Amino acid sequence: MYREYINQFKTKDFIDNWALYYRMNAEEDKVKANFLAAQVFVRGTDNRFNIQWHFNKNIPLGQVLKFAKTNQEKANVYVLYSFKNIKPNLDAIQKVIELDPANIGLSFLLLREINKIEDWVLTPIYTMFLPALRPDYWENTNSGRLLNRVEVDRKYAEKLLEVVSKLDFEKVENKNFYLLVKSYLEFLTKDYNSSIQTLKPLERKGIDKDIKRQLDIVKALSLTANQKIDKAIILGEIKPIVLRESKNKNFSFLFAIAKELEFLNNKVDAGYLISQIILDGEYDSVNSIFWKSRTRKITLQDDFYSDWYGYIDADLNTLDLQKIVNEMNLKSDSFDRWKKRILKNDPNRVYDLLGVKYMREDKLEQAYFYFSKISKTHYTNLLFNENPFYKIKGYMNYDSKQTANNFTKAKVTLELINYLKRAKNVKNARRDIDYFLAANCYYNMSYYGNSWMLKRIYWSSSAAEANMKDEKEYYTCSQAKNLYEQAFKYTKDDKFKVLCAYMIAKCEARKNEYEYLTKRDYFWDMEYYKLKEKLNGKSFKNFKFKYKDEYEEMISNCEIFTNYYKNRIRKKV
Repeated sequence: MYREYINQFKTKDFIDNWALYYRMNAEEDKVKANFLAAQVFVRGTDNRFNIQWHFNKNIPLGQVLKFAKTNQEKANVYVLYSFKNIKPNLDAIQKVIELDPANIGLSFLLLREINKIEDWVLTPIYTMFLPALRPDYWENTNSGRLLNRVEVDRKYAEKLLEVVSKLDFEKVENKNFYLLVKSYLEFLTKDYNSSIQTLKPLERKGIDKDIKRQLDIVKALSLTANQKIDKAIILGEIKPIVLRESKNKNFSFLFAIAKELEFLNNKVDAGYLISQIILDGEYDSVNSIFWKSRTRKITLQDDFYSDWYGYIDADLNTLDLQKIVNEMNLKSDSFDRWKKRILKNDPNRVYDLLGVKYMREDKLEQAYFYFSKISKTHYTNLLFNENPFYKIKGYMNYDSKQTANNFTKAKVTLELINYLKRAKNVKNARRDIDYFLAANCYYNMSYYGNSWMLKRIYWSSSAAEANMKDEKEYYTCSQAKNLYEQAFKYTKDDKFKVLCAYMIAKCEARKNEYEYLTKRDYFWDMEYYKLKEKLNGKSFKNFKFKYKDEYEEMISNCEIFTNYYKNRIRKKV
């Protein structure tokens, strides 16, 4: 029936395509069935997807090619045999070009290859995750190896670009598509000027709307990436594109522009754009974006982010965030109002982040200023359940009357400022107490304390290297130790000296823990508590030798610390 049909009708329309599809279904010879499947696949039917159930990839390509009578039919076979190849497919693409450069399947193969290169190159550099299409598993999770592999894949992209560039675009199946492919490959290989120039013939009225949209996206990426470092901005030419894609919930595009700006040191605008990645629900498998910090910073329990809060905490420095705060309420045009709207509508978290960044730098006055702007009822001010000056997390409570009632970040910071001012006053007879209380606060602002929220936005029992500016201080309590040493130096009370010496040894134990753990393959492990006991013994060795009786008393009675502290308080000097 099929032979009679094609002998009568020499066409290749919709009905012909379906006729060939049913002819393929009737074929009992598996080799010839593969050949027919290739012809159906390239010509296309509504059942193209189902062809994969008729195609046997285990049959050698050479056997199938024997049925081909024309170069076009041979090219069709190469298309079908390579369409599921997740590895580099340049050889098959070159073969199709050699046999039939106008083959409609060539566009398909090029698009698939672009998708692969996009994943191999952009997924690692934008997200610091492994590409989805390469089963590298754990051996390439190291950031250095990951990015080195990207350069190998860029070289492959250059080879594909070279092949595409040699095509006669007047003879291909869809000239506009090929120009777009060439431009995108030029972007992926960092030839931004050429990418922009390649698109110019397409910038005319009447172009297909889908091609026009993709043109805009590639152009926006190349224009953004083509700027000088420290000079990059969101260019006026791409602002309408950004707004349109935001409306279309093309968050991958917004994220890509943000990361290109980040690479050029404009993390402020990158933060603004990432804040526009808004999901309707808690989880959206289509639009969700997850990424790791290129600076290997960790601000939450996991080492990846999905929103502006983690990004700004991890990757914007204090000056960057200060710039955002300074310009947040300035008069601006419609685009700037759009980009600022999310952060402007969430000032408490923005001010909290800036205060935290200043605390990490030990700039207490600036931190107090921004903490003071946070609402007293904001959740960041509801985390205090212990007084950081009088209670050491766990068991030391120097004065049970001193509670955390009505404590806010601003109030704690202000009290710390005042304690330090009084401690530095040489005329102050109680400066040893002020040094001690300030030291307690610094200890409690460390990983081990009850007021970590002054320096971090998240705490977990599974400690990890966060690579923050104050990382060493956060885990070694060095500032607290220095202040305890000052308290020890200036006190005249023997019992208080013992208490100060004990806290100095406690800080030294934290330092030894940190220095030992950072030399391991992973920062925290199941042996931590055994290790802690061992290092504590080493750190308290000198204290135990000098204050043997007091040491036994302190480790056996958790309430004794109050007596040591109050013994000093009761004295007038």
